[in-house]
Amino acid sequence: PLFAALIVCIAVLGNRVLEHRLVALLGEASFALYLLHVPAGNVLRVFGASDAYGAAYILGITLISVIVFKYYEEPARIALRSWSRRSPAQLAA
Repeated sequence: PLFAALIVCIAVLGNRVLEHRLVALLGEASFALYLLHVPAGNVLRVFGASDAYGAAYILGITLISVIVFKYYEEPARIALRSWSRRSPAQLAA
């Protein structure tokens, strides 16, 4: 039902939903979320966290993925782009 509501919302509101800063940030941080959600879930299981913490887990891992994106993935991407633009002579030095 939530997915259907999302599709209807996007169809009615057009690209305004997808262009919102928060939605764009979550989209950019989705790779970090993909990489982190299983290890974080495993850590919670080791410590015996129950399913009652589901909403807190979702909010927490989303926040962590945004932080990882802003302070690790994005700076690394910028550094790699600047490194890849160097000439072969600069790379050899």
